[in-house]
Amino acid sequence: MKKLHHSMKNAFKGILYAYVDTNIKIITLVVVIFSTTVLVFVPYFSLQLLMIVFWIWAIVVEMINTAVEHFIDFVYPAYHPDCWKIKDILAGSSLLISIATAIVFLRSMSSIF
Repeated sequence: MKKLHHSMKNAFKGILYAYVDTNIKIITLVVVIFSTTVLVFVPYFSLQLLMIVFWIWAIVVEMINTAVEHFIDFVYPAYHPDCWKIKDILAGSSLLISIATAIVFLRSMSSIF
């Protein structure tokens, strides 16, 4: 039981660290609070589920991006062109999932109003 408690504590510390360290934290927080509030009152269950899955996925992708960037900075503290390619690819994946989340959110909003 102590091991599980320790693992959970470390997991929540990781989530908090990734959230504090991420550049889009205010935008993410606003979108999550707003979309959750709106989706509580929307009768479209499939859109609610899809929206929740997309914003959770966007947060997970951003956390993976942050973790890999920190690992790359740890392994190669000096400039290395291949490291920057990896970081750019990760940033691109975060951007794509954010765009997909925005599209799903706007689509769900258009069906409400």
